[in-house]
Amino acid sequence: HRANPSGAVRWSPTRLSPIFWIDSPMNLTILYFASLRESLGMAKEAVVLPADVASVGALRVHLSARGETWQRLAPGNNVRAAVNQHMAADEQVLAANDEVAFFRR
Repeated sequence: HRANPSGAVRWSPTRLSPIFWIDSPMNLTILYFASLRESLGMAKEAVVLPADVASVGALRVHLSARGETWQRLAPGNNVRAAVNQHMAADEQVLAANDEVAFFRR
């Protein structure tokens, strides 16, 4: 077996058998800066994400589903992201134990 970018296991015992992805939750640390920190009421949180949340954009959609206040993080809003202290686009793939920071532009 081999791990894919999200950490899921790819299993193919024979060339003729289908390939299965065994997805597992992913742990992340999320940091919120400046006005986001104030409006969301927190500076930092540890989250366990479902397997289908594998990119910065998907994380933004996932978090914005928490409610009206969280809509500030929805894709298309004036929010930037960094993964492990490097600027990141919505297409950036996430890995277990990444640190994701969100801040206003």
